[in-house]
Amino acid sequence: MAASVISLIQSLNLDFKTFWRWIPSRHYSSDAVDTPVTWERHQNLYARPFDPFEQFFSDYCAHPDRPGFRSLDVVATVSVSFATKPPPPAELIKIIKNAWMRMRYLHPSLAAESTRAGFQYAPFTSRLSVEEWVEDTFVLSSPEYGQELGVPASRSSSRVKLYYLPSQDGFRLTLCADHMVLDGQGTGFLFHDLFTEMARLEAGGQVIHEPLGADLQRLPCGSFDTLGISARQQELLPPLSLPPLRPDAKAFETLPVTKNAALAADQPGIGRTQAWTLSEEETSALFRAIKAQGLRFTPFVHAAILHAERKMNGRQLPANTTYGTSLIFDIRNQCRDSHTAALRIGFWPIQLKLGDSIRQTAHQLNYEYTRLAQNKAAAILKMVPYLRQAASVYAAYTESIHSFIGDYSLKVREQYGSFRVQDISAVAQPTDQRVYVGIQTFRDRLTFNVAYNDAFHDAAQVEEFLNLLRETIKV
Repeated sequence: MAASVISLIQSLNLDFKTFWRWIPSRHYSSDAVDTPVTWERHQNLYARPFDPFEQFFSDYCAHPDRPGFRSLDVVATVSVSFATKPPPPAELIKIIKNAWMRMRYLHPSLAAESTRAGFQYAPFTSRLSVEEWVEDTFVLSSPEYGQELGVPASRSSSRVKLYYLPSQDGFRLTLCADHMVLDGQGTGFLFHDLFTEMARLEAGGQVIHEPLGADLQRLPCGSFDTLGISARQQELLPPLSLPPLRPDAKAFETLPVTKNAALAADQPGIGRTQAWTLSEEETSALFRAIKAQGLRFTPFVHAAILHAERKMNGRQLPANTTYGTSLIFDIRNQCRDSHTAALRIGFWPIQLKLGDSIRQTAHQLNYEYTRLAQNKAAAILKMVPYLRQAASVYAAYTESIHSFIGDYSLKVREQYGSFRVQDISAVAQPTDQRVYVGIQTFRDRLTFNVAYNDAFHDAAQVEEFLNLLRETIKV
């Protein structure tokens, strides 16, 4: 596989979604981006409309039965210990809060609110408003938050939250944000900036109070604008033939709903995550085994997940059944603001027949990933109308969300001052019946995260799925 494909595999993102039936019959066109989409002031707010992909993604993430709740949040957790004697608890909290305040200036999209048509942003108006934002979004919580208690569903108007969770040997930070303003890759850059600022403050650095309005200079545009895409540029790109999507093809539900979904119509359940983390030795052995078969990591693991899901579903389908899945990919390397905390992803729907073996399916997926990498620029332009076509084909089916986030070690260092990063993970947390499967590495250890909502799925079912995945991969 070419180097560009390896780069794509290492940077494939979290970010995620395939519940086609909820997408309204809206016309999406790249014509809307002939001119830059900029932030405009409307009284005390700044606003900008969605670019074509953001509009599609917003509709995709929406749940018409629960308009008061978001359907997908990014939830990222970092476990931290101390390399030296920790500061007193009160001083530690002060350091984290002041660093969090700095993040609002460096990544103001954290405070942007997603509506059904675009983003709106309320800038700071005084020093008091800065302090109020920190107090509202930084939350001291009990140790069991995010574990036994899970993650509550976020209301549509909920602000970003950073939870401080004390632990026996340090603390955890859990970030919850609207997926419209942040993706998996972005969480890595955000936490790197946060810990860099925490280390600076811990070393005696002064708190930086930026002038009012400084945050406005860093408000990100949509990915189409940062890529400089316009409809006229399509004529300059090589043609990309779109494979026909078969209306009679079958996409399968990966984890059937095990509970009464009607009970969750007004009040979603709790978001929960189960993880399978391989040791360094197991991770290394898996990579060697995949290479020895002449395969690549991402196509192989994607194929293994599809095969485990087929077993989990338990339906007897004809051998020639065509399944649907999506290739989620990162576009940050093509964007001017590649390190910003914003939505910088794309995804490409494909259909394929599952082979008798993982190897056969992996070879099909390898072809699709290679083709996408070789036509990435054209695919970014074509993906919105192609996703619209897929929406009509997949209208009666669901599929899980598979996201290859890549190696967090490339974004988050092991140590910042006395703060030692022990672990980091991020998931797209559904509040509906979708299931998210995230694949990432950190410090040479591979982790599979399965996020779900307990109003639709139970822990035993997800545990069974992870066991099937172990058997499929044979680790």
